[in-house]
Amino acid sequence: MTTGSPESRKAATERYLTLLKSGGNDHPMTQLKKAGVDLTQRATVQAVVDQLDALVSRMEGEAAKFAR
Repeated sequence: MTTGSPESRKAATERYLTLLKSGGNDHPMTQLKKAGVDLTQRATVQAVVDQLDALVSRMEGEAAKFAR
């Protein structure tokens, strides 16, 4: 589920790597905001829920192939 231009994906990857490198040196919500993720916003949380829903649906579809 990748969206956006290659440049925006690269920038997001860099922010994520910076978050991982920080090693938990600050409050998690502060670290996420620095990485460009604001979980205090309803739209952000909804985007996470929607993505997880799509992944679960995909997993269910794959699991159904094995149940045959």
